[in-house]
Amino acid sequence: MAEIIIKKISTPLFEITITDSYGVTINLVNATDKTIKFKKKDGTTALKVASFLTDGTDGIITYKAETGFIDQLGLWSMQPIITMADGIIR
Repeated sequence: MAEIIIKKISTPLFEITITDSYGVTINLVNATDKTIKFKKKDGTTALKVASFLTDGTDGIITYKAETGFIDQLGLWSMQPIITMADGIIR
């Protein structure tokens, strides 16, 4: 999971670029499910549906936090969960 520090209660846009173990961007155009798992400072978790920034070829997914989602200051973490059309989860 990537760590993020929440310093202000707001409605940010989270952006994650999906890469392989060599740092090469993965084309996500055939993804059937795009989710981001957030772990809050207190240890609770939330799954949020992500969207493509463009068309998925750039490997970038985003999530715009709804009002009230950012309810704790401090260290959070987030992990993308991508299911491809062939069933492989990344």
